[in-house]
Amino acid sequence: LNYIGPSPCGNIPNWNLKASCLSYLSDDLSCLYQVLMKFDKMIRVEYGLDFTQYISIPSLCMATYRSNFLSANVKIPKLRGKCEADIRESYRGGTVSLFKPILKHGYVYDMNSQYPAAMLKDMPTGKPVHCLKPVLHNFFGFMKANIITPKHMNKPFLTTKVKGKVVAPLGSWTGWYFSEELKKAEDLGYTIKPLEGYRFERGVDVFKDYVLHFYKLKKESKNPGERLIYKLMLNSFYGKWGMSQSDRESKLVDNVEYDKILTNHEVKNTWIVSENSKINNIVVEYVKEPDLGLAEDDSKYFKLMEKIDKEYKSKNTSIGIAAAITSYARIAMYDYIADDGVVYSDTDS
Repeated sequence: LNYIGPSPCGNIPNWNLKASCLSYLSDDLSCLYQVLMKFDKMIRVEYGLDFTQYISIPSLCMATYRSNFLSANVKIPKLRGKCEADIRESYRGGTVSLFKPILKHGYVYDMNSQYPAAMLKDMPTGKPVHCLKPVLHNFFGFMKANIITPKHMNKPFLTTKVKGKVVAPLGSWTGWYFSEELKKAEDLGYTIKPLEGYRFERGVDVFKDYVLHFYKLKKESKNPGERLIYKLMLNSFYGKWGMSQSDRESKLVDNVEYDKILTNHEVKNTWIVSENSKINNIVVEYVKEPDLGLAEDDSKYFKLMEKIDKEYKSKNTSIGIAAAITSYARIAMYDYIADDGVVYSDTDS
């Protein structure tokens, strides 16, 4: 760093490496500062937010939506416990599919903003209700079902996970799916045998104002930097809903406290220290946030959500939203993929 001598190109005899590096860094930081100040002005003036309070674009997107676009009538549930775990089984992205390995002449088609477009559709809102053997045609939510594919199908529609990989198989299996994806599968000839599910309310236009606002700004922007920001605000938003809550706690408790934990939390593991003692004789591992699935009615459910927000500073997530969005994107893609002339496809945002 203290080198002084001929420059790498040889055109400067007494070139100072340290001075050159400091000059470069100074210019670089100056440019970055100007970009951040412009971004700060954009977010602060337009949406009333201090972007430095958010560690990522998705978290800024969430704050922008909640403070500027979320209607008071929309009830998006924070799913926890078994309900969250079951619905998370249905959450997967698109597939990268290669149908013909060689193509001499062809065309490329790009469906832009797939996930934002999916967010314009009906979303699962309200308190989820668990039900057994639901009827698919009048059901909206997430369902576990036995799946049987049509005997002859060149391009299977439904996907599942096998050893951590998303595949579109033939044959039969059991899995969790968004109801609208199962309805599409049934139209394609799949046999669907419902086992259980979580019924939701149909949330109409939940994200419409947010999506159309940023899509319009992105479309009309002449500045490449601003256009990139609007694109990120569109495409980064959906993923925030799919983040998982995994904070656990282990405690040594007595029978009374153990019963309270069972009533309000999802218990992962229990160990009995001593059968003879009634004082602190149980070690329990549980999820720190109260389990919303244990709420007896809608009123208690949403009051518990407010308590979680204040006391546990929980993430604003709802796996049902993320799973529905990716499902809608797969549905939209399939009509194009099913064409005999398609040789390759993947699902983008």
